[in-house]
Amino acid sequence: LKEHTYVRLDGDPAVYLVTANLEQTLDKQLKDFRQAELVSFKYGEAKAYRIVRRDPPQDLSLIKQDGGNWVIESPIKTRAERGEASDLVTTLTSLRAEEFVDDDPQDLAEYGLDDPYLRITITLQKEIEAEPESKEEQDESQEEQPTTQPQYETETISLLIGGYVGLQKSRRYAKLGDSPTVVEVNVKTSRLDKLAVDVGSLREVQVPVINTYKMNKFVVIDGQDSVTIERKGREWTITAPQQMEADNAAVNEFVAAIRKLYAADFIDRPDDLARYGLDQPRVQLKLYAPDQVEPDHILIGKLSASGRMLYVRRVGEESVAVVKAAETKKLLVSAVAFGTRQLLRLPEAQVRRLELKRPDGRLVVEKKGWQWRMVKPHDAPADRSSVTSIIGDLASLKARRIVARGRLAEYGLDSPDIILAVELSPPKPPTTTQATQPVREPERHRLLVSKRGDSVYAVLDESDLVYELDPIIYDHLTAELQERRVLGFSPAQVENFKISGSDVGEPLEFARADDKWSYVPDEFFPVDSEKVDRRLRELRSLEAQRFVNVAVTNLGQYGLDDPAVRVDLTLQNGDVTSLLVSSGGPEEGNDRYAAVAGEKKVFILTAEQVKKLQPELDAFEKQ
Repeated sequence: LKEHTYVRLDGDPAVYLVTANLEQTLDKQLKDFRQAELVSFKYGEAKAYRIVRRDPPQDLSLIKQDGGNWVIESPIKTRAERGEASDLVTTLTSLRAEEFVDDDPQDLAEYGLDDPYLRITITLQKEIEAEPESKEEQDESQEEQPTTQPQYETETISLLIGGYVGLQKSRRYAKLGDSPTVVEVNVKTSRLDKLAVDVGSLREVQVPVINTYKMNKFVVIDGQDSVTIERKGREWTITAPQQMEADNAAVNEFVAAIRKLYAADFIDRPDDLARYGLDQPRVQLKLYAPDQVEPDHILIGKLSASGRMLYVRRVGEESVAVVKAAETKKLLVSAVAFGTRQLLRLPEAQVRRLELKRPDGRLVVEKKGWQWRMVKPHDAPADRSSVTSIIGDLASLKARRIVARGRLAEYGLDSPDIILAVELSPPKPPTTTQATQPVREPERHRLLVSKRGDSVYAVLDESDLVYELDPIIYDHLTAELQERRVLGFSPAQVENFKISGSDVGEPLEFARADDKWSYVPDEFFPVDSEKVDRRLRELRSLEAQRFVNVAVTNLGQYGLDDPAVRVDLTLQNGDVTSLLVSSGGPEEGNDRYAAVAGEKKVFILTAEQVKKLQPELDAFEKQ
């Protein structure tokens, strides 16, 4: 029976039957009792290792620091990625002999071990175990002596990995340096390719050492300016050069960019830091965490020639890291970029006066009761929509970002396009029994604004911080402030409607009788009265793009003495309102000059508005 075995003790004639199959247990060869692990040590004992590779040649050395991090000592001095470096140690402890080939090799060249493929040296630091003491000795030691520090001894293990076994290249020869025995190791299960790692795939690509999720403070240095920002709970606060509120969104965006500082490539041993803008870096960062004694000091240099990469260097390291600019360009900021982006916060109801100095002159609008009115350069109703847009912007004026401190000329603010002065009514005094109250001065602010390319910049008169604004604010500040509706008539009072002019082919004229419109040249033409009324309502809401002259004496200088389009509206009382449109306009576009007959204001209508003033007769036909 296979599950039983006959046995006999030497010298005893009796034969026994035991209930066990001892054949598998006892049928062993010598190799079955040999230790298969080539190296044996605890992971924490590894303090350094060196891997010399023959082809392609590389001499790789790593040392473990006290904190458990590994650093590469050669071929370049830099940090190692902790997981990859630790994985190499794990790989070394898992090396096993598949076959014991030769216990007394006469020629190591036969196995490729005279000039091995890999020469590995592992340095271990093992704690020396003290001899056990008796209880009396332990009690006496505790009473009389302080606790002794553990003692360590250093041990070095060397390992050679040689040539392939056979043509399949699935195994290599190997031997310990202090042992003559040659063994075979499996290339795949032993992960020998891992031991032949290139330094490039082993080095740490994250630029900061610090754990940015634990970072509680950082300093940004921009030329002569610097700012210190500290985290208190979940909020960030500027603590230097002065205590002030920080823009948490801007800070968090900046910290996110720091976390993306991963090298796509390295420049090892750079001969000239100026070439990468690192002799005078654009920005310097100092990053702090509670568990780190010294801060990370990172230099941000210039962009590469393509603008796609950014040069970065961590102080204390030889190499320059090349990082992707798309992910880290937000680090190229001014030191003032982290302050609150709130320029103004004004109560809309208290705004009583706006003064604008623009390229087209000085404009002043004031609040008269509940209405806004232009008072300079002339008296006229103000455009409610334009004024409301400006006041709405000022009520909570928030910048896109802060770009600089001072340097006004760089952003065109030494000679701004627009100077806006806003004046607020003093708040109403609280109810009091006192007979008199001190006179309160109105609150005033001045905002200087310029446009450079597609960007709009501003500075408050009482500050030197330069802000970037949403371009729509510039559009609001340059909009027409005078009431832009140009025709003041009631469509229901119009009895005759005529369109003529040199740009109009056949003049169109309509007359109203009994609330029905007819085409004057042909009484049988089927007119859709609703279409005529709709066109009159459109005329009533027609708005000037802007006014170019409010005191014109000669309409001929704008080509309005012989208009290209003329719209005449005859009212029930016999008054005639006429809109005149020139054949030309400002040189920069297809807009046209226009005016209302009898008035001194010349304004601009867009090409689209003018096109609507030239309808075909078909546009009024009843279907």
